[in-house]
Amino acid sequence: MIESNKKKLALIVLLFVLFILTLRAASAEVYINEFLADSSLAEPANEWIELYYNGTGTVDLARWYFRDAGSRGINLTGTLSTANRYISFNGSQNGISLNNGGDQIYLYDDLGTLIDNTTYTTSVTDISRGRYPDGSLPPMVLMNMTRSAPND
Repeated sequence: MIESNKKKLALIVLLFVLFILTLRAASAEVYINEFLADSSLAEPANEWIELYYNGTGTVDLARWYFRDAGSRGINLTGTLSTANRYISFNGSQNGISLNNGGDQIYLYDDLGTLIDNTTYTTSVTDISRGRYPDGSLPPMVLMNMTRSAPND
């Protein structure tokens, strides 16, 4: 009987570990995809950061956060999935405030693991930076802002 309980416990632990590894693999496919650091509208309410998900399944962003070079943390909410690949956050929602003269943006998951980061040294009013195609490296100046949509 004790041996049977040990086998059940080992199976439960194995399934739990596989579940956690699946979640970790999904989070590795989340990218800082586009951002606007300098808006001609009221700042910082109209500055924003967009995330892009290139995986399968669902990623819950609860307890995920952005951090900038000044170590200011911004908590995130929402979910990403194959049906909802884009989500953006702005200053009026989350208190995001990007430096117009350059900054670093870091994305961390709920365990504090660095998922993605980007650096910019300058910004131009109403011109976003993003990855084209979505999720590629490195971010570049985009001709059109495409917040919460594919970059073009």
